[in-house]
Amino acid sequence: MKASSKQRTYLALVFSMVLLSTLSYSQTSDSREREVRADLQRAQEALKVNDPDTAIREYRAALQLDPTNIDAIANLGVIAFLQGQYAEAAEDFRQAVKLQPELWKIQALLGMCEKRLGHLASARSWLEKSFPHIEEPKVKTQAGLELAELNYQVGELGQSAEVINTLRQLDPKNLDVLYSAYRTYSDLAGSALNAIALLDPDGARMHLIIAEHLINEGDRDGAIVQYKKVLQLAPQLPGAHFELAEALLQKSKTQREREEAEEAFKAELALNPGNVNADCRLGDLYLSAGTTRLDAAYQSYDRALQLQPDFANAQLGMGKVLIRMGKNQEAVDHLREAARLDPIDSTAHYLLAQTYRRLGQTPDADREIRLFEDLENSRKKIHEVYQEMHQLLKEKEPPESGVPQ
Repeated sequence: MKASSKQRTYLALVFSMVLLSTLSYSQTSDSREREVRADLQRAQEALKVNDPDTAIREYRAALQLDPTNIDAIANLGVIAFLQGQYAEAAEDFRQAVKLQPELWKIQALLGMCEKRLGHLASARSWLEKSFPHIEEPKVKTQAGLELAELNYQVGELGQSAEVINTLRQLDPKNLDVLYSAYRTYSDLAGSALNAIALLDPDGARMHLIIAEHLINEGDRDGAIVQYKKVLQLAPQLPGAHFELAEALLQKSKTQREREEAEEAFKAELALNPGNVNADCRLGDLYLSAGTTRLDAAYQSYDRALQLQPDFANAQLGMGKVLIRMGKNQEAVDHLREAARLDPIDSTAHYLLAQTYRRLGQTPDADREIRLFEDLENSRKKIHEVYQEMHQLLKEKEPPESGVPQ
């Protein structure tokens, strides 16, 4: 049976999972060994032209001469796996692992077979054992996704999240990994919320969650009320002063709110001097006041950079301050670092374009403005997708039931 188009696409991925060169031989005569090598070579050539039937015959011929040849056994299992013959593949993989226990990729494939056969506990066991030892990125990603799915199915969200965290570092742009992360983290958040609601329904953390929900719904004033309740109940709660200040600055209506936000940021820093976010936002507040508070803004960003030099917002803020101070060349260094640290933020590229023009570096300015426009177009597309999704969800909401008058 020839491999289908879908199988051929997957073939390249899966055959990186097993070593096509001979893994081991049992004791055979020289002539026998030469025949086995020839069979394996012909099998490899057949696989290169997507002819699994010939490969199967050659691997079986090799096994008649050397029944414990792991290479032939393992690759027969891979071909069976690709053809959807999971029970047969699992048997081959078990035999290979029995002969050589530390074949981690083969263990992972065995786990995948067991999962497709509905033997979920066994599948999870094999994948858990093999996942930490797999080195090839593609194999590790596939094994991790399957393990995360199994953990998710049995409600082990924490273990699922641990696997996903590894995968996100390994392949941060993989859409399957990102979706699995979204689903798992959302469920973890929901589970934590339910636990807080049961344990302390009127406590500070519950009011904090309510405030965050109101902010997301656009109810800034309601959120401010909730944040203030939080601080009445737990004035030392880390982050609460910061969140209140952020809410006060969101579409702030009065100078008094800005002053109150400044006090809240300072209160947060008094509790946690290492909060670089608070220092940066305090710097933003000073910067927005104009030239009168540039020194204060500089000091805030400088404190943040001393604590965390790779903090993109601090680098960006320092770049803005230096532009205001007329120190364009120094500003460029910070803006370039901000763009490197946060490649999807368009602001640094826009400011770099303006600064390069002031310095007479037109080609650099043109390059940065192109990057800015590309990022802005991407941002607009993302915004449109979210708007469309929000509208669809709104349309699906059941109508509110009214009481007949």
